[in-house]
Amino acid sequence: MKEKYEEISGTSQGKSLFESLVQTYPSRVNIWKKYALTEYKHGHEKHDVRLMNARTIFEKAVQSCNNLTDSNSKIKNIKWLFKEYLAFEKAFGYRSLDHSEWIQRIKDLAKQFVLTQQSTQKSGKKTVDQL
Repeated sequence: MKEKYEEISGTSQGKSLFESLVQTYPSRVNIWKKYALTEYKHGHEKHDVRLMNARTIFEKAVQSCNNLTDSNSKIKNIKWLFKEYLAFEKAFGYRSLDHSEWIQRIKDLAKQFVLTQQSTQKSGKKTVDQL
């Protein structure tokens, strides 16, 4: 499979394959990461376009993980995803003029996720206490 992947990476066929995979397995953050890295490393556009495409994929991955219903899986996956997204931005986005804004955006998204989880847990506890 790796050879096939390398053969089609960066092409519209490769994008279609990844889109199909992330739709079928939305909680598989390793697939989302591989998709973003492939888009960045093997895309045929200029650096800034490839960087933005990869960022968009990471953003979609965050949204996809936010939609998971299993909270244990959700927390584990999104924690790993935020670490990978931040590492990607630090490794590849540093030449971009808006690099510091993207670093802050990722941190803000992570903070927002934590606050939402805390709020959800508190409201869930109130419901249990009321019973």
